[in-house]
Amino acid sequence: MGWVVGLPIHCDGRESQKSTEARDFALWLNHITDLPVRLFDERYTTALANRMLRDADLSHKKRKKQVDKIAAHFILEAYLESARLPSFHPLPLED
Repeated sequence: MGWVVGLPIHCDGRESQKSTEARDFALWLNHITDLPVRLFDERYTTALANRMLRDADLSHKKRKKQVDKIAAHFILEAYLESARLPSFHPLPLED
């Protein structure tokens, strides 16, 4: 059992202020729950979620309410699939 936290990374691999905030949150979550926390690259998950919701013909207002939930689903699904690979190495909690 543990947590997966999406790590926002620019397309070129650089981290941003949001990345720092995600890392800080992950450290806090680990400290508060005493459960392992894994960071996972969340690039393109919001775009994928928006595309999926657009394809479902949802209005902009309805998409806006659902996009973060769908993106979180993509992050967790991708993490679980990646973790099955022998070459998988999770991102470190601290820079």
